[in-house]
Amino acid sequence: MRYDDCEPAAFLNVDLVVDSVVPLQPFIDALGDGPVVLYHGKFGRQWRAVLEFALPGGPEGAIQEFIKLLTRLPRRARSLWDQASRRTFDIGIQGGPGRQPLELQVSAEAAGAAAALGAGIQVTVYAPARVSPQQRKRRAT
Repeated sequence: MRYDDCEPAAFLNVDLVVDSVVPLQPFIDALGDGPVVLYHGKFGRQWRAVLEFALPGGPEGAIQEFIKLLTRLPRRARSLWDQASRRTFDIGIQGGPGRQPLELQVSAEAAGAAAALGAGIQVTVYAPARVSPQQRKRRAT
């Protein structure tokens, strides 16, 4: 794959991944319409919910939005969160070509708030995305 065949590295989104021994629908419902539900169902022997915020500007804003929602959960939904076996903010990055770094920052405040809620932070880097011939032509002009 040639460098000019790929998009540059970019921030994509932040997923909230929650695993539990019980269905998580009441938890999902309590979060409201803000995050997009990518998946809720069985995952091995557990239930998994994957929700996403794709906000411009990097992971900080999306993590802060999730934290706002999580700190306001009603008792039943908070109990599901507290009993979950996995609570992870997953920062999605589209890999890119070349040596140009992509720098993303999560503030100490956001990382501390995530930790206070019992959540970890993970980074997932996806393979570079190819540029179509049409996109390559547009770049050249």
